[in-house]
Amino acid sequence: MKQTKILFITRPISPPWDEGSKNLSYNISKHINNFIIYLLSNKKANLSIKKNIIKEDIYINNKLSLLNKTILLNYLLKKNHEIKIFHLFFTPKAITSSIIKKIVQKKNKIIIQNIPSVNSVKTINKNTLIGNTIICLSDYSKNKLNLLGFNNVKKIYPGIDINKFKQEEKNLTLSKKLNISTDEKIILYPGNFYYQDEIRMLTNLIKYLKEKNNRFKFIFACRDRKDFLFNESNLKKKARAIILKNNLKESTIFLETICNMKELINLSDIVVFPLYQSSRKLDIPMILLESMACKKPIIITDIPPINEIFKKEVGFRIKPKDDNDFFIKTELLINNKELRDNMGENGRKVVEKYFDIKNIAQKYNKIYNEFNL
Repeated sequence: MKQTKILFITRPISPPWDEGSKNLSYNISKHINNFIIYLLSNKKANLSIKKNIIKEDIYINNKLSLLNKTILLNYLLKKNHEIKIFHLFFTPKAITSSIIKKIVQKKNKIIIQNIPSVNSVKTINKNTLIGNTIICLSDYSKNKLNLLGFNNVKKIYPGIDINKFKQEEKNLTLSKKLNISTDEKIILYPGNFYYQDEIRMLTNLIKYLKEKNNRFKFIFACRDRKDFLFNESNLKKKARAIILKNNLKESTIFLETICNMKELINLSDIVVFPLYQSSRKLDIPMILLESMACKKPIIITDIPPINEIFKKEVGFRIKPKDDNDFFIKTELLINNKELRDNMGENGRKVVEKYFDIKNIAQKYNKIYNEFNL
């Protein structure tokens, strides 16, 4: 029987692995066996792929630039006759969605569309949400679309490779490189410089912990990216300036390019993610799942949909915009190893039950089979 062909419409599938929807699509492809999967990448990317995966080197680099978007649309025009299922892993803007819809919805083609974050979609209508089936990554987003009249929505949580992300010994070479002492507790912030209030809260946390004579290092593990709309580079400079002004440099590390996130997570004791709003992120950020898989307790803001991750007590949820709640709970975890360990164990169990990529991929496989007639 001839295998059905599925095209994953994504950002360039290429290192660095620092973008949630790209990572998710690549990991799903590794666990789909009954279909031919087309992955969109570039020539420089060295991917580990199976026999049923076809790597299409259409992009010129690893960015979803305007030029690469144009290349993608031209590619869709050429490949339209070969592919039966088109699986979108990002939410295009209205004009791009309209073009893709016109290209794909000829000759009885199927569109499956992942919505990484409903809160990030500026205009929610049938011009932007074009899938025959729409997949949300949380109950919150699914319910929101249902209330808006979309009845073709399914919820599938994101998934990670739990065999790759697991608890390991701290890398002493990395500790030495980062000038971290063995008695210092490591607090990791693997987010972005998007919002001024978040940066203020994080820098105030460092100041608070320093004033309380805690032994710690705070790591900003924030990917270096240009985002004119959010002035990310300006916020990064502002954070550095606050650190210098308050003599906090010895307690703070800024990392922009992370070669091995698993090592960095395992080096850490606590992972913090205090969001002021949930837009511009996957509903449930992959980095939190990876941290939990490595048995690290997490601290997040208690807002949907990110709080769906708390199937057990895997850390602490803090009140939105409540600095004091954040400070107290972080310090509590710093000084209580038993609590850290218990929450870390809970986190691992939650990821194994709800977010294992092997199980998640089979849910996608089931959807593909529904259209494989």
